[in-house]
Parts: sequence; C-alpha cells; structure tokens
Amino acid sequence: MRRILPLFVLVGVLLPLLAAEVILPPWSWDQYTGTTQWRVDVTDDESDCGIGVEVTHPTITIQFNLKHAQMGDIGHGVASGIVEGNVLRIPGRSVPDGLGTSVLSPYDVTFSSDCLTFTGSYTWDYSDSEGSCSGSTILSGRIVNGCPAPTVVVPPFKPPEATLEEQISSARDDL
Repeated sequence: MRRILPLFVLVGVLLPLLAAEVILPPWSWDQYTGTTQWRVDVTDDESDCGIGVEVTHPTITIQFNLKHAQMGDIGHGVASGIVEGNVLRIPGRSVPDGLGTSVLSPYDVTFSSDCLTFTGSYTWDYSDSEGSCSGSTILSGRIVNGCPAPTVVVPPFKPPEATLEEQISSARDDL
C-alpha cells in the first residue's frame, strides 16, 4: 500500500496541472512603448534593373510609441508609420537611391501574434538620368532581444485539504 500511495498523490497533483489552461492576453504592438531589435532577411528583386535578386540580413531597431513606430533602415531608409494592432502601416514615399530616386509603395509590416516575427513586402520604381526600372522588396524579421510581452506566472498547485474523514481513513491505511 505504501508504494501505491505516492502514485495516487502523484496522479492527484499532476492531473490537475495538466488540465490547467493558461490563456495569455492577446499581444498588441499598438499598446507598447519601447525599442526592439530585429534580424531581417531582406530580398530585393532588382531583375528589371539588370541586377538580379539580392538578399541582405541587416539588424535593425523598431521604436514603438503606442500607435506610432519607426523602423530602422532595411535598404530604403528609416520608415515611420501607424500601428494598428499587430500591423505597422507604412505610407508610400520617395527616397534618394544611389544617383536617382526610388518611389516606394505603401506597405504593411505584419507581426505574428506571439510577437516574435514579422513579414512585409512593397514595390518600388527607380529612376535616374539614365532611365528607370522597378522591383520589389520582401521582408522577414525575427526579434533578437525577446518578446516584450508580459509573462504569465502560474501559481503552484495547492491540493485541497483533506476532510477529517479522509485524514482518518488515510491514517488507518498507514497503520
């Protein structure tokens, strides 16, 4: 009986823990203020410009201030936009690019619900004194310094106290 009692205790403690459900509140970047660091895979398709596809891996920061954010330079300069939930909406803009200018389309940077990754893409048109061409840029980022979402602390399981009858029965079994 002494060998079985620890098994019952173990089952009585572990089963409720396994059945416990932890629900994190949904993470939303538009409720956050702070700076995060990201490793980004940037794929520039410059085939129309005679260059081909280039892939770079910059590490950038994104500064969040509730509904506004500024994203570091991924190749076309620093970009600012409005944060709605887990989407950073960046308006179209013109930027100096080499000897010419690139006109970038508006685009969204969409963050995953676990706040660890983002994706986005935009198109651009380049022109200088020698001509023009167009292309696209695809972004895929992964947070470097960890998700700033609050962690949930699950309190330790405290089994209910045994009734007087259960205590007496248990004591009899031990004798």
